[in-house]
Amino acid sequence: MRPGKRRHRIKLQNLTLTRNTTSGEMKKSWSSFSTDIWAGIEYLKGTEWFAGSRLPQELSQKHLIFTMPYSTGIEPTMRVVYNSKNYDIVEIENTDERDKELKILGELVE
Repeated sequence: MRPGKRRHRIKLQNLTLTRNTTSGEMKKSWSSFSTDIWAGIEYLKGTEWFAGSRLPQELSQKHLIFTMPYSTGIEPTMRVVYNSKNYDIVEIENTDERDKELKILGELVE
């Protein structure tokens, strides 16, 4: 991908579960995994997505593809923060299995 295509800044966050000491309930909190990542952003149109995807055929504007430099440690339990909106990670693809670029399908959390 040409550098000019990666002109958006995103953040990746980890989910942390902690138990409330008084009630015993599990509480979700998010912590930074990586900040200020330059990424490309694509809105999905209709049914497009990666080959072999397990996702439904129809996708809406609530789904984005984030294209970023390859990085290890990124898990589907994380989320992407872009433009003050949170996107759950649905799927991660190592483009051409070359460890140079990742494509992440994100679904808007409402």
